[in-house]
Amino acid sequence: RQGSPSLEQKPRPPLLFLTAFSLILGALTPVGPILFPYQDAPRDVDAIMVLGPAQESRLRHATALLKAGVSVNLVVSTSDEDETFGTSSLPVCNGIDGYSVICGQSEPFTTQGEIAWIEELSIKNNWSSVLIVTSSPHVFRTRIYAERCYSGDALIRSDGLTVSPWNAASEYIYQVGATAKAYTVSNGCID
Repeated sequence: RQGSPSLEQKPRPPLLFLTAFSLILGALTPVGPILFPYQDAPRDVDAIMVLGPAQESRLRHATALLKAGVSVNLVVSTSDEDETFGTSSLPVCNGIDGYSVICGQSEPFTTQGEIAWIEELSIKNNWSSVLIVTSSPHVFRTRIYAERCYSGDALIRSDGLTVSPWNAASEYIYQVGATAKAYTVSNGCID
């Protein structure tokens, strides 16, 4: 038929571009280091730090490490205003017999700020090593900041909490963006 429009439509350039960009980004983004990160084996350190939010799984893992003799010092990064994970809501912030416990909030209350805070505490207390406890998807980015901004020996461990497939997908997307930010916008240390 002459004059009839073609049934075959060409893909729109923006849609084609977005599809190609998404595929390239997905291929280049490290799934393993974010969802299945390398974890350091526990060994004696000057302090154990729990990154915020100070969820029960992180605190449980940290206190088990304390009781296993890894350290006698515990640092808990927590927001003073948080009703669930705040200083006044966490029994551990009232102290643990036989251990030194410091609960507080870094400024800014970000991973980068938390690493700056443990650096400050390490200088003040003459610590040269720390074991940092966080969630599995957060280990990779924590390691980036610790290697960049902590002058001592930093070990990074997950709290061991299994992440559901849905949470793994959303955490992955969040951590990819936050990791990109760590390499671009937040690529230094906080003094």
